[in-house]
Amino acid sequence: MTELDKLKRAQMYVEQLANGKEPITGIDMPQDTVLNNERLAKCFSYVSYVLQKVIENGGEVAKKPENEKLPFEITEQEKSRIIISEIPISITVVCDNISNAVDLTVFKKLSAVKVNDWFTEKGLLKEIESAGGKSKRKTLTDKSALIGISQEERVSQYGKAYTANLYNREAQKFIIDHLDEILAKSKLLRGE
Repeated sequence: MTELDKLKRAQMYVEQLANGKEPITGIDMPQDTVLNNERLAKCFSYVSYVLQKVIENGGEVAKKPENEKLPFEITEQEKSRIIISEIPISITVVCDNISNAVDLTVFKKLSAVKVNDWFTEKGLLKEIESAGGKSKRKTLTDKSALIGISQEERVSQYGKAYTANLYNREAQKFIIDHLDEILAKSKLLRGE
């Protein structure tokens, strides 16, 4: 086994620990085990990230820029701290509420674009050209209302009319319940 192979295996094991799984079998660890502690999960996540960067660099350690943050990740314990609005809110506000449950000095914010792209892939939103054909926007499908996405006509602070997609309590909960799948899809697109 080469040194790079050893790094890859170590990174895989540490990532399993970060995700609350026993590294050899992949089975979920009990919640009360010390290895399933939220602070340790963040530590494991950081070590996994560093090992991944070393692997990508052919086994050489590269210095992380001071202001570079890790891709968004969230633990089950952090999910329990997410504020769910009782009134329908925009996807940007939903993602801000989710992002505020993690340490934003370490992790990037959850991308509303990535969440909307996942919704589009699942057929819960569709992409259409905006008036004038200069840009694209997300709009409802016949499945949108089933999970609590609606639309509302609004006027911007500059007097321009637009249609806003709004996510009610059930839609916000749906996003939280599917965060692992959304984040996994995002990792695939980033090539992680």
